[in-house]
Amino acid sequence: NVAARMNLAELYIEHGYLQAGAVQCERVLQIVPNHPDALLHLAIVKANRGELAEAEALNRKIVAINKYNFIARYNLAVVLLKQGRLEEARENVEFALLKSTNKDGAKLGAASTLKNQIDQLIVQRKEEERRQKALASQNKEKDTQDKSEEESKDLVYEE
Repeated sequence: NVAARMNLAELYIEHGYLQAGAVQCERVLQIVPNHPDALLHLAIVKANRGELAEAEALNRKIVAINKYNFIARYNLAVVLLKQGRLEEARENVEFALLKSTNKDGAKLGAASTLKNQIDQLIVQRKEEERRQKALASQNKEKDTQDKSEEESKDLVYEE
């Protein structure tokens, strides 16, 4: 029974038995290949285990089935954030906030907080990139100056 397996999977995952929960989700997916709750819970397990590519693929599959799935969009944003893919993460959390039919205040608040964190990380990354470019430019100028000085020395010795 699919419903019973999903209930069992949710209980296992909720109590930290991730492997047992994943097994139940996989069994449900053998019966109903695109079962959204099984895909969602399996994605959560994968993300918790650090299997980010698999978690991303599962969340993308859910989004392909229902692009307005708030939880899948949110979870996809979290997985992308963990991979350092900030722009993609922001796009997904923004979509969840703007287009989702989910009106749960707590979930919307969590998504808003996530978006703010991503925005801050993007600003920090851009500032770091600017610093790195400035440093590279300074190093290049110094190298050019050092090379000019060396060439000047060579000219002095030739006289």
